[in-house]
Amino acid sequence: MDESIYLDELRDPLIIAEGWMKNGKNVAIATVVETWGSAPRPAGSHLVIDAEGNFHGSVSGGCVEGAVVTEAID
Repeated sequence: MDESIYLDELRDPLIIAEGWMKNGKNVAIATVVETWGSAPRPAGSHLVIDAEGNFHGSVSGGCVEGAVVTEAID
């Protein structure tokens, strides 16, 4: 198993989301479930967003990621 593909707890969006929730923040989690063509992020990638618009991780790039953050805040 290639251990280099796993993120440590300072970079893993799901661990960060868990910490935010323990601190009383409302959290949304976006996950890439399928890709095709030349996708910037692989399936399984996560982006966590809190109610204030803070986010960590990535599910895409550019305007797609901005749209995901906006929808999560709404």
